[in-house]
Amino acid sequence: MNSAAGIWAHSASDSLLLNRLSHSGAKISTVSCDGVFEGLCAVRMSRNRTLREVQHASGLDCKDCKFTSKLTSLAARVPAHSKHWLGDFITALSRHEAKSFLSKWQSMDSPPSLEFGGVNVPQVAAYEVALKYKSWEAATTGEGLADYMAAIHDTALMVLAAHEFFRTHSRFSTLLIRSPHYSTNRAFALVAKNRGIRVVFLDGSPNISEDYTHLMIWDWGLYSSSNPAISYFDPSVQEEIGTSECARIDSHLQALQAGKSHKVYSEPKATVNSTAGSLAIDVNKPSALLALSSTDEITTSLKTNSHPRVKYPGTVFQDQFEWVQETVAWFRDRPNYQMVIRVHPREFPNKREALTSPAGIRWEQELAKLPPNVLLNHPKDGLSIYDIFEEVNVVVTGWSSAGLEAAIQGIPLITYDSDLPGYPSAIGLSGKSKSEYFENLEKALEGQVSKPFKKNAMQWMNLWMNMGTSRVGGRFLAAKRNLLPRWITLSLEGLDRYLYFIYRPLDLLRGILIEPTDRRYEKVILEGKKDLYQ
Repeated sequence: MNSAAGIWAHSASDSLLLNRLSHSGAKISTVSCDGVFEGLCAVRMSRNRTLREVQHASGLDCKDCKFTSKLTSLAARVPAHSKHWLGDFITALSRHEAKSFLSKWQSMDSPPSLEFGGVNVPQVAAYEVALKYKSWEAATTGEGLADYMAAIHDTALMVLAAHEFFRTHSRFSTLLIRSPHYSTNRAFALVAKNRGIRVVFLDGSPNISEDYTHLMIWDWGLYSSSNPAISYFDPSVQEEIGTSECARIDSHLQALQAGKSHKVYSEPKATVNSTAGSLAIDVNKPSALLALSSTDEITTSLKTNSHPRVKYPGTVFQDQFEWVQETVAWFRDRPNYQMVIRVHPREFPNKREALTSPAGIRWEQELAKLPPNVLLNHPKDGLSIYDIFEEVNVVVTGWSSAGLEAAIQGIPLITYDSDLPGYPSAIGLSGKSKSEYFENLEKALEGQVSKPFKKNAMQWMNLWMNMGTSRVGGRFLAAKRNLLPRWITLSLEGLDRYLYFIYRPLDLLRGILIEPTDRRYEKVILEGKKDLYQ
């Protein structure tokens, strides 16, 4: 099921995967979108469309989605009768039902979550909208309300289409679907799961340099969209990591420091480091970096129940604001130490979003007055977090991946609540109480910690990124784009966007003929393993 074929960065990998599965004997059918949605689908959102543009657009987005869907089916050797369009399963009655559901939801004084076809549609539909507006409230009751209503309508429509599809085509054993935490994808996946069909999760690697060539794959019915890697990690078992595996991790770190990927919020690492001067860090004092996280992503996951492992706000502090307030007070009483507070760039306008989040506004108010030994690193300073790492003795966070990136450089890592990180808290120091947190902080600042931070972080990254992904290949120069000059990547993106009918078939043919694959994906998809770790 591919409702966003127009995102070639994803579809190239998906097409190669299906091509290889068909050569391994799998019988494949494909289901794609043919322009049935009225709101901001994933493709439109990736191109920063607005609802007004969708209503008056020429249809370019839908045209290249349909073209790429046909190309994917061709690559997978799908017979004509096994290539399906969502529009074939949506009738005038379906659209009426979806609009009636939306009207019912709008007419309620305090709209609760409502089930529609076995799916909690208002909850599922909010996912992308809440991320777009960086706030659940802004998305569901504020300025994002129009987007949210369109998403509810389209999610309800997908539920109806999925029911009709599986009613008329009941022979499938497995559904492959990319990013089933996104609204319409999740609706389709939930209908399939409720009908007893095995749903397999697909998404790009967490390794920035392999995001478009390697896939994470697991049984979505068992794990939902929460990566199962953490349940396999045992810090007491230190396995030797091979040279090629180390090189893959190193490529990820290089891509992070280059700062070119849309997934990296930090500025690129400077060639000459002047961070101490620009932040006025006193190199003679033990210092800590407090790396804040953006809360909209974690609260959205919690409210939509898309990532069951999310446990925010935890048990130690009631939220990030209380954590920062109490930590600032702790440093105020200890002038012999210093701290840098780094506000997450996602809270403010950045290369991905032009919006300041409600949390960002509050952070500016909360951090307006700080003691002399507490410094503020605001995104407008234009500093790379990887430069700041070189000036501090310890990194403290709630769940930010910056903590993992610090640990892999050998910098002591403290997470204030062991329930919060998406990586094992055992990589650093953690606990379940305030006293434990502040004891860990003082120990780390005094240099009284001998934990093998780098070794533990390497073990985790090897498990999470290397063992937890399968190579299927991808678009041209996929692994190199985060390190190439900007003009080359822009040229390739231009070819993909505007000459897709020439560029994508050639790119796919190149991938089929040249791209290597490890075939580990077969363990989950064809052999029925629950994940790549099993």
